[in-house]
Amino acid sequence: MIMGQSVVSGRPLPGGFRSVVKRSVLVAMVVGPTLTLINQWDAVIALEGVRWGTAGLTMLVPFCVSCLSGLLTARSFRKWLVENAAMHEDDGTSAPHKIRHPSGRQA
Repeated sequence: MIMGQSVVSGRPLPGGFRSVVKRSVLVAMVVGPTLTLINQWDAVIALEGVRWGTAGLTMLVPFCVSCLSGLLTARSFRKWLVENAAMHEDDGTSAPHKIRHPSGRQA
């Protein structure tokens, strides 16, 4: 099995590293400036005294959080796929009603 491919179908999984990074950049572009305005409102309005290093880190934090969250979710989903594929191999079925939801419920 190639990393990033479905265990069940062998096709590429939706998303992947590129889509996680793209989504993380979009999140950072929205959340970063918002947090910068909140944290440095007085300096931004006066247009002087803006702490650019802090502003840059404020943009970087949402990117890192979003990227880490996306990658951990993808890893969890891949693990869930592997467990369900193993379950189907054990009982010889592929009935959708036997697939467990990631939360533990049966779908």
